[in-house]
Amino acid sequence: MRRGKRVRPPKVQAVGGIMTTEDRRSVEEPVKVSVKNQGACQKVLEIEVPRESIQQEFDACYRQLQKEAQIPGFRKGKAPRAMVEERYAAQAGEEVLKNLISESYEKAVERENVQPVSLPRISDVAFETMEKLSFKATVDIRPEFSLKNYQGIRVKKPVLQVKPEEIENVVMYVRERGARFEPVKERPAALGDYIICDYAYAVNGAVREKKERIWIGLQEKLFFPGLGQALAGIAAGQTKEFSLTMPPDFADAALAGKPVDFTVTAHEIKEKKVPELTEEFAKQMGHDSVEEMRRYIEADILREKEQRIRRAMKAQVLDHLTAQMPIEVPPSLVAKREAGLRESARRSMQEHRLNAAQIAEEEQKLAAMLAQEAVKQVRIYFIYEAIARAEKIQVEEADLKQRIEKLAASYGRSEEEIFKHLEEHDHLDDIHWEIMEEKITNFLLERAAVEEVAAEAAA
Repeated sequence: MRRGKRVRPPKVQAVGGIMTTEDRRSVEEPVKVSVKNQGACQKVLEIEVPRESIQQEFDACYRQLQKEAQIPGFRKGKAPRAMVEERYAAQAGEEVLKNLISESYEKAVERENVQPVSLPRISDVAFETMEKLSFKATVDIRPEFSLKNYQGIRVKKPVLQVKPEEIENVVMYVRERGARFEPVKERPAALGDYIICDYAYAVNGAVREKKERIWIGLQEKLFFPGLGQALAGIAAGQTKEFSLTMPPDFADAALAGKPVDFTVTAHEIKEKKVPELTEEFAKQMGHDSVEEMRRYIEADILREKEQRIRRAMKAQVLDHLTAQMPIEVPPSLVAKREAGLRESARRSMQEHRLNAAQIAEEEQKLAAMLAQEAVKQVRIYFIYEAIARAEKIQVEEADLKQRIEKLAASYGRSEEEIFKHLEEHDHLDDIHWEIMEEKITNFLLERAAVEEVAAEAAA
């Protein structure tokens, strides 16, 4: 959601560009407007444009057309008005209709003090040339509600601590990353080794996948259950053919419960050698000593846990606010947010290499949850916006400058380049709202009734 600023009436853009600024006449006569509520966040404006305004708009349109009309037998701009009207009646009617709808809609929302948050949906257009124009404009509006119970929110905060085993797990991970793979020549492959091989598998005689010179780690648990154990004992240069029956609940439903035939030719066997935890290794990893490396890892874990705890506390605040203020929200904004959530989920599934059928199945499972999440996020947007107004929380120029400095440092770019990119891609409002959201969250957490609990109790 973008930051909450006073929304100007969205313009219904006229198409064609025939009229110039000088020649176009705005709707001078007052339009007739009646406003009806349609749910908590929608209004329907019934608008009628007076005959005089229609005639003025037609006159302005024909005067411009007369200047540019090229009619056989006449020099440009010299054709009689009556001939221009006859030749361009349809074009003028279309242009005038679009201009009148745009201008009369803008005047109507301003006069009736309607604050749209969406483009209008125009319907029931009745247009009689030179005589009458009426139409309906349906718009989504901001919800009207009263803030309540947003200070002193009860929040559980897990105690922040790092266990020794957590540090050692990361130390082991760092050592694993520094591992060497040494060739094995005197024995066949064993569990824990890696083989470089040509690999293929088939179902009912049809090859499903075939790859050359890929690495396979002979682990007890692989994607294909039993594959690591079946390959244990293979020697370099040897080809093994074998069959494994997949379990009924196998991840790939097309293979569940079926026998899968494998052909694997081993080219090389590699043994993984994990370096010892020594002072020399710590220095290779950029630290002065093993002890200093452990302190660095502990601080890194603490930072990550602090961020996770903050997210958990914020989630409690948001759940409280939406429970206290279950306001109705504009359908158009919910639909837009839901589409964004679906697209984000789809990209994630594509990155995890799900095929089209799997993505469609997952989207169907996620549909209800994403719809609920979209409503919640839009609801939070308006609640946060109201809190910011009530508490006079603002984003200052210094806040924006600091954020741009941080982005510049992160991307290795100048502040000018970052600002230009944000401006060109229409992201400045997004950054503004991110900062505003952080400030409001800080405000709420600073005034929350925080209870420290064991990490297990908060889970």
